[in-house]
Parts: sequence; C-alpha cells; structure tokens
Amino acid sequence: MRARMLTRSETFATNQAALKGRAMSICPKCGAPMEEGFIVDAFDRVQRVVSTWVEGAPEKSLWNGVRLRGKRRIGTKTFRCTKCGYLESYARS
Repeated sequence: MRARMLTRSETFATNQAALKGRAMSICPKCGAPMEEGFIVDAFDRVQRVVSTWVEGAPEKSLWNGVRLRGKRRIGTKTFRCTKCGYLESYARS
C-alpha cells in the first residue's frame, strides 16, 4: 500500500515542528522522511565549519574571497530526504 502524499500545509506544519525538535521532517517533494544533518564549509584545508547564511549579495574580497564584515550571519540546519536526496536548509535567528 502506497503512503498518502501530504498537502503543502501538512508538510509545512510537520517541518516547522521538526525545527523545534518535536518531530522528524517530511520531504515536500516525495513525502518520505527526512533526516537532520549539516553541510560543511571549509575556510581552508584545516578549518571546517557548519554552513552559514549571510545577509545580502556576495561582495568580492581581495584577501578572503567574500566580504563578511558588517553582515548578519546565521547558522543553518539542513534536512536530507532519505528517498530522493532533496536538501532543505533553514536559517533561524
């Protein structure tokens, strides 16, 4: 028996609950369970950090690649669909 697809509002409610740590997220593309994980960003070959959302458009920096000074930054939380591989990231302040 095939599982019923969730409506957009049901998926949204389930995903909001997952962000608050109450339930597992459901994939908005195929309806399968999603698991929490994170995306690693590397500053160089040594330092690795969790992906971060940065406000505004990227501006080139001669020394650092991208200018971050004065911009708001928020760590991200990412979910991956166990069936189709879809990634969904949230940046909650």
